[in-house]
Amino acid sequence: MEAGLEAARLCAVNGLAQLSNAAGGELRLVRIVRMEGHVGCTETFEQIPEILNAASELLTAVLGTPHARTALGHQVMPLRVPVMLGFLAELSPS
Repeated sequence: MEAGLEAARLCAVNGLAQLSNAAGGELRLVRIVRMEGHVGCTETFEQIPEILNAASELLTAVLGTPHARTALGHQVMPLRVPVMLGFLAELSPS
C-alpha cells in the first residue's frame, strides 16, 4: 500500500512538471479538470481510490483547486508500472 501511495505521488509530481513546462514554468496558469488514474493490482485489491487519493491530494495542495477523477485498476500495466496518471488540464492566458 505504501509503495502504491508513493508511486501515485511521484506520478503527480512528474505530471506537474510536464504541465509546468507546457505553461512556460507558470503553474498558476494550470487548472486540472480531470485526472485519470490507473493502478496495477491483483484481482482482489480494492483500495484503488485510496492509492489515487495520494496523487489528488498532492495536486490539490499545489494547484489549490479540486478536480474530477477516474480510478481504474488493472492486472496488467504497460511496462509493469504500478501507477499511471493522465490529465485533462486547462491553461489560462498569461
